[in-house]
Parts: sequence; structure tokens; C-alpha cells
Amino acid sequence: MKTSNCPSCGAQVQFKSAASAMAVCSFCRGTVLRDGASAENMGKLSEILDDFSPIQLGTAGAWKAKRFAVVGRLRLKYADGAWNEWSVEFQDGTLGWLSDASGQFIVTRRAATTKPPVSMDQLQVGRNINVSGQKYVVTDARKCVCIGGEGELPGAASDGKEFLSVDLRAVGGNGFITFDYSDDPPSVYSGEACSKGDLRLSNLRSDEAIEQATGKLKGGVTGFDCPSCGGSLEYHAGFGETVACPYCRAVVGLEGDRRTVVLKQDELAQRQPFLPLGSKGAIRGGNYEVIGFMSRSDGEGSEWEEYILFSKSSGFMWLTHSDDDWYLGEVLNGLPDDRGEQVYHAGKLYRQQSEYTARTTFVLGEFNWRVKIGDEVRVTEWAAGGSALTRETYKDEVTWTTSAKIPEAIIAKFFGLSLADKAPKKAETGSGIPWGWIFAAWGVAFLLDVGAHVIGRGSFIALIVAALALWVPKRFIRGE
Repeated sequence: MKTSNCPSCGAQVQFKSAASAMAVCSFCRGTVLRDGASAENMGKLSEILDDFSPIQLGTAGAWKAKRFAVVGRLRLKYADGAWNEWSVEFQDGTLGWLSDASGQFIVTRRAATTKPPVSMDQLQVGRNINVSGQKYVVTDARKCVCIGGEGELPGAASDGKEFLSVDLRAVGGNGFITFDYSDDPPSVYSGEACSKGDLRLSNLRSDEAIEQATGKLKGGVTGFDCPSCGGSLEYHAGFGETVACPYCRAVVGLEGDRRTVVLKQDELAQRQPFLPLGSKGAIRGGNYEVIGFMSRSDGEGSEWEEYILFSKSSGFMWLTHSDDDWYLGEVLNGLPDDRGEQVYHAGKLYRQQSEYTARTTFVLGEFNWRVKIGDEVRVTEWAAGGSALTRETYKDEVTWTTSAKIPEAIIAKFFGLSLADKAPKKAETGSGIPWGWIFAAWGVAFLLDVGAHVIGRGSFIALIVAALALWVPKRFIRGE
């Protein structure tokens, strides 16, 4: 173990890993770059607030039978969210990264002799690339910014440092590659997407430790006042990026202790969720709660509902409701084998059913990304019996979801609700005056009046009679 004095405050800074190039002083947050026998102050890294990850410095795990220990962390932020990159030291003394984002984990190690085959501007989302005989797809290409860190790191970092990276996922497997264009020259990291169980993690923080450190329990319900209308709102600590107020419909961004109105929604676009927010049910062995609702349309008259379900132990799932059909889905951490109109996944053949642009028209509740009204995404769907695969392509990201059709009776059993009324509803607005019926009444009255004049008995009374004949039944039908 090497020890250096922090050039900023003089405190001792320990380098436990021989491979670490930088460490963060736990006293002044200065970043200390180790270069032989000297130590150089490289700026500061903020303490990470609202830290709800169970992983901590000293957490141990294994990947491909290779033991590792967590020695440092960076917190990175992009336009719509943030995630953790944990620096890990393997038992052979080399370093790697463990990515921790929305319950999905990715382990990568640097491929020292490899460089990206092309420049970043040539790697558009969705592009296929062959790497060592394996087909990969570009699934993410973006700029992110460092907003905090701790422990030991493989390279220099400070608050505000920008990173440019492209992520690729292997077709038909869990292989994962990152091209880091922030390095000079650009570097390559390779590994795979994993589940939490695959990594056999130990020395994790307990719920009690998380609550003590943050004042809020990860996944626990935390309250605040809406900055737009003052209404009392709640969100699940550690997961939400935005909350849509049910009172004024404002969308509030969550960042540390800051609460900012990022969007005001049109009153005419409001929808009433069919499954009320807060509905709870047991699904596939996990206890889930409905925390978010959105309405989408395809621009051709079709509308549907999507619900985000959250479990403290199992993470997120999606429930889609369109006409009489319900689908329960989850985001894939590995890519299926996409062959155009046919897709192979988990030994099953899926055939393409549709392709369209989906537009977000209304949101309510809590989301783990920065949701926006008017967001558009290109959607392609494949089906095999009661199962479906969905690919959503954004400007800088591609996601795949697997879902299964769920009978109405099972949905009712999940949440203890009656699902007799299945159509998404628009909130009532305006005066409620049935102008269509009024115009029809005038039209019929005109014909009656003309007919009456033909036989010599024209009268304005015909107009009143015709209007009442159309108005009164309509009022009774609507129960008014």
C-alpha cells in the first residue's frame, strides 16, 4: 500500500491498489494523481449525495471466476439521468469497471492493445459492427459529465469533466463493449452485462446503513411539496428522476435536494390512469407498486397506456394496456438476434408485426429518467404467440423489452381491481356543450321547415321542435 500527502490539505491519502492512478482525499475532496514518488493535485470531486446504491468501497464479487473488490467510484450524469461507475481491482492486480444503473450491471476491463475501428461520429445508434467475428450493435452514444466520486480510480477525473463514449452490445448474448473517446488515444473496454446474482456480491450496504447515510431508505417513500402548486408529493428515494404532480400536472425534476419544474402539461391532454398510482400487487415473486403512468399515441389514431412498476428487491417492470390487451414486460440486458422481419430470442422465433413512431402525450407519477411530453421514439414490434419483443430507438439510445400477454383476470388478481372499463380516458374539459348535436338539430330543422313551406305551413316552430327532438334524447343518454 502506498501513502501520499494530499497537496491540498496535507492529509494522508492511501493507494491500496498498485494499478490506481488517482485517489480522492476523504477530507478535502481533492483528487490526487500519483506519478511515481510525487503526488499532484488535479482538482476536486464532489461527495456523492442521495447515494442509494448497496455497493460501497470494499464490496467484493466475482466475474468469470475472477474475484474483485470495489476500490473507487465515479458518478456520471447525462441529460436524462445518472449512474455509478465503480472502479474494481481484480485478484491479478488489474482494474476494471462495474456499471450500476437502474438495477442493471455491466463489468468491463480495458483491452490494452485495441482501439475503436472508426471515429465516434460514424457510430450512429443502431449500426452493426463486427468485432472479432461477433456481431455487435451500437446501443448508446452520448456525452456525460462527472458530478462526483470517491476512492481510487484508474485515471484522472474531476467535477465537470466530460466523457464521450459509445456502448455496443453483442447480438444473441450478453457481450458488451465501450469505446471511450475521452481518452487520448481512444480506448476500448470489453466485458458483459450481468445480473446482480451473477456477480455474487458481498459486503453490501444494508438498508439501515443506506437510510442512516442519506436520511432516506432506498425505495422508501419520501415526501416534498410541489414547487409549482404546493401540493404534497411522494417519490421512491434513490430511483426517481422526475415526478409528475397529480394536482397541477407539472413535471418536477429531482436532483439531490433540488426540486425543479421541468415541464407544464396541457390541460387538454390529461388522462386518468386506469390503474391508480400506488396500486400494489405480487408479481412473479416480487411485491410491486404502480409508480408511474404515461399515455402514448402513434399519430394514426391509436392510443395506449403504459405503467411503470417498482419493487425494492426486483427493480422495474412495465405494464402496457391497449384496447383489450395487457402486456407485462421488462428491459433486456442482452440483445436478441435481430434478422430484420425475424428475431430469435431465448430459443424462440419472433415475426415482425408493426413499426411506427410513438409519441408521449401525458405523464403522471414517477419515472427513473427525465420524461418529456412530445418525446418521440421509433418502435418496432415482433410477436410469437402471446410473447412480444419491442425495440425502441431514440437519437442516442436503443432499448429492447420482452413482454408476455397477461389475461385480464390475472391483472385484476395482481392489483385487486375491477377491470371492467378498459379504455384509456381523456379528462373532461371545456363546457360540455354538444355542438355536434346542435348543428345536426339545425340541419334537420332546416329540412323540416323547407318541407313545411312547400306545403304552405312554414313556421319557426319546426326549428324548435327539431332541436328539442335531438337535444332531449342526448341529455337522457348522457344521464344529465
